[in-house]
Amino acid sequence: MLKYSAILLCLTIVTGSKEWRTGYKYFDGINGWLKLHRIPANWETARMRCQSEGAELASPEDAEMLETMTVMINRNNVHCGVFTGFHDTYSEGYFYSISGVPLTKIPSKWHVKRGKCTEEIGDSYMLLPDGSIDMTNRSNAHPYFCYKKYENIPYNSLCGTSDKGYGFESATGSCYKFHKEGRTWHEAAGICAGEGAQLTVINSQEEAKVLHDLFAKHPQSEIDSQFKDSAMIGFLDWGKKGGWLTINGQSLKAAGYDKWSGGQPDHSGHPANKPVQFETFCGAIFRTALLDDIWCDVKFAFICEKTAQMISDESQYQDLNVCQQ
Repeated sequence: MLKYSAILLCLTIVTGSKEWRTGYKYFDGINGWLKLHRIPANWETARMRCQSEGAELASPEDAEMLETMTVMINRNNVHCGVFTGFHDTYSEGYFYSISGVPLTKIPSKWHVKRGKCTEEIGDSYMLLPDGSIDMTNRSNAHPYFCYKKYENIPYNSLCGTSDKGYGFESATGSCYKFHKEGRTWHEAAGICAGEGAQLTVINSQEEAKVLHDLFAKHPQSEIDSQFKDSAMIGFLDWGKKGGWLTINGQSLKAAGYDKWSGGQPDHSGHPANKPVQFETFCGAIFRTALLDDIWCDVKFAFICEKTAQMISDESQYQDLNVCQQ
């Protein structure tokens, strides 16, 4: 077990020269980026969230990763530790990290003094603040790290990201990404957030034209969804009674665009014949960029937006040294 209380730990975070995505910090020692998700989630949700961000659920696979993760746990006062990516999905009882490193090969030691944060048995593993590991259950909720190995990906300073899917539009001052893979509305909102963006909110007729032209670049054959002529954006029917609000809490009119397609919103019956009391409706646009109401739990293409403010916030990162006694 590493004696962190007895040594000086210094980690160099390089965010100016090797930038990738919002919330991720680059560390030379692990040749990649880490992001701490403070809000606890169960293991599967954590794994999927990291994957949606183009990363993986981090594990202390070697001494450098173990040290970096442990210092970050302590620096951020994550008292009960974090999930690791170790799982036995492929063969019960044989645990491997997301990238295939067996649990038996890692440098971390077993926790010897079980407490309120650990369990006698479990189906997953967590890394504790003292650098040891112990069992937990996937159904529990813990903070976690996502890890992205370094790639020399061009950084788009106009959009504040290395994600090639985002393109800058001078007409609005925002960057947009069209996701062709169908997701539910709530999944889409999470994916956009993980990219440092949000589901698009239309604020003007000019912005609607931008989305119209973006949608036109993606024919039906490219859309991985049953519904190929609608794409989700950032508004929904709060309260299920016609209370259409954007994700920024504004009415559509106050946001600057409330042009529905003919006959919309129609609150049509659910394609899976769900009872009407269980239906919830979210916002989308047709290829015309006119508004559509869709079922929140059905998978559609969607559009993420990085606003000028989001891009400006990301440009404020600076190089710094993180030391802990």
